[in-house]
Amino acid sequence: MQLTEHNAVDLTQSAPVPVAIRYEREQRCVMLDYANSTTQTIAATTLRAHSPSSVMKGPDGQQRTINVPDDIAIIAIEPIGNYAVRLTFSDGHASGIYSWQLLWTLGAQA
Repeated sequence: MQLTEHNAVDLTQSAPVPVAIRYEREQRCVMLDYANSTTQTIAATTLRAHSPSSVMKGPDGQQRTINVPDDIAIIAIEPIGNYAVRLTFSDGHASGIYSWQLLWTLGAQA
């Protein structure tokens, strides 16, 4: 694909990197703390529904919609380099790598 001014990506606008990530088991949500004292809260159901893994993409490359059980939980958070985390869910799904940009975007929509 050739980039034009309408579909160019501005790489200077990167998402902030969280200084802490924690999982609140009772509320089933991930809390992301940032250096500017901002905290974002993202429900496990939202994270599972928006998994960036290839199995969540349809044949056209668009995000598939799935039914996520209300009781979905996160059982592990694994750092991936300095740019992302891998989340393991209670349904066994663990193939999505959540970039800081995706987490920032999902947190802003929550």
